[in-house]
Amino acid sequence: MVDFATINDWLAELGRRQEVSLTLDAQGVCGFQLNADLPCYVHTSADDPFLNWTITLAVLPDDVAHRTRLLNTCCEWNYLEEKTRGTQLALDPGGHLIIMTYRRLLEHLDQAAFFNITGNLFETAVVLHDHLRRFAAAPQAEAGNAVGYRPPPSQLA
Repeated sequence: MVDFATINDWLAELGRRQEVSLTLDAQGVCGFQLNADLPCYVHTSADDPFLNWTITLAVLPDDVAHRTRLLNTCCEWNYLEEKTRGTQLALDPGGHLIIMTYRRLLEHLDQAAFFNITGNLFETAVVLHDHLRRFAAAPQAEAGNAVGYRPPPSQLA
C-alpha cells in the first residue's frame, strides 16, 4: 500500500524549497515546472509499489530528417544508460514528445533518497534538454503553462 501522506510530505518540502505548493492529486500525480521548458511529474498509484518521475525534454520536430536524427540520438543515449545517468528516454504514447523517465521502489525511498534522486534527475534533465536543443527547437513554454506528458491514470495502475 502506497503511503500518500509520506510522499506528500516529501513533495511539500520540495515545494517549500522551490517556493511552490506541491502535492499528489487524487490520481496520485503531482505536476510542476523544473524551468520554463521542463514540465515534470511525480506519480504513483495505490497499487503501484514504485514512485515514478516523468520529465518532458523535447517536442519531436515535423521534419522527418530532424526527427530521425533526434530519435537515433536518444536511442544512442539510452544504450547502457550512461548518458542518461540511469534514466530512460522514451516517446509519449502520442509519439510527439521525448520524455525522460525514472522509477524507484517506494520501499527503497526515504526523504533523503527522494531529494537526492530528484536533484540528480533535475540536473540530468537540464543537461539532456540542452543537448536535445541542438537537434530540434524545444518549445518555449510560459511558466506554468507547459503541460508536457502527464501519465494518464490508466498507465499508473
